[in-house]
Amino acid sequence: MNNSNVRQSRNRAWALTLAGSLALAVGLSYAPWTGVATAEVRNETPREAFKSGGERSELVLREMSETLRRIDGRLERMEALLREAAKTKDVVAAPPQDS
Repeated sequence: MNNSNVRQSRNRAWALTLAGSLALAVGLSYAPWTGVATAEVRNETPREAFKSGGERSELVLREMSETLRRIDGRLERMEALLREAAKTKDVVAAPPQDS
């Protein structure tokens, strides 16, 4: 091997080592090591998928109860209308009484 080739490879190795060391030093200076991990903490309501079984069933039962109340109210109104219709039908359909 030629003496100049050996010298060039040594210079290249030193240049790469110096560039790597410089990059490491710059990286560490921009992000100083504190030894403490920090994170942003957000207080969010838990998503539906992560609720326990009791929490999910409570919500479902409340929705069912509200739906049944609405259905019950509608049925009461229908029954009242049918009773009124039955009364008027009896009055109209009743034959005249001969006395």
